[in-house]
Amino acid sequence: MALRIRYDDGFVAYLNGVKVAEKNAPDHLFWNASATGTTNDRNAVRWEAFEMGEHSHLLKQGQNILAIHGLNQSKSSTDALWDAQLAVIDHASMLSSASAIPYTKPLSLAELKGAQLRAVVFTGDRWGVTGDF
Repeated sequence: MALRIRYDDGFVAYLNGVKVAEKNAPDHLFWNASATGTTNDRNAVRWEAFEMGEHSHLLKQGQNILAIHGLNQSKSSTDALWDAQLAVIDHASMLSSASAIPYTKPLSLAELKGAQLRAVVFTGDRWGVTGDF
């Protein structure tokens, strides 16, 4: 599970009342807190992913609440953006072969020597299969 979010300038994310991610957030968060850094407009519109696997136990059957506390760097800022989603990825459904193995750790060049690889990659907002390497 991953939190995918676009933001300008910072945020704190809560899943069912428990803090699960943050970026550019102050140590002491108040309702009117400011972000501790900026996110330029070019980066703000790109999805950033935060791994939520360790928080998956917070999901319950039925309705869940994903709350975002949005933070701007200054009160006079002329723009704001907070767009978030939880994405659950079923690695098994992405595999193109029953014998394919999803790798969750980096591989060394020695481990790859002589191997024929095809990769399923996430680009932007789509999954796709790359060519042979």
